[in-house]
Amino acid sequence: MSNVACRASGERFEAFLRPRRPPFVDLRDLCMRHLRRRPGGIASGARALQAGEPAPRGAGRCGRTVGWLEVVLARLLALAGEDTAPGS
Repeated sequence: MSNVACRASGERFEAFLRPRRPPFVDLRDLCMRHLRRRPGGIASGARALQAGEPAPRGAGRCGRTVGWLEVVLARLLALAGEDTAPGS
């Protein structure tokens, strides 16, 4: 095996061992950019975006938070669509 092949094989193995981070969207940053101020908590940020009230996605605080995240994401996507619509 050539030196180049060994090096390439080692690089692929090292890449395999590196932890992979799943892609994510920073909703707080997007919300802050749209509002041009800090959004506060998820519920107050959603209300400032006029995102509407969410349906809880599960029991307890976690379910409520996931519901708020969903309505914020949906509202930001809708606002982004309005910004890119023809004639905007």
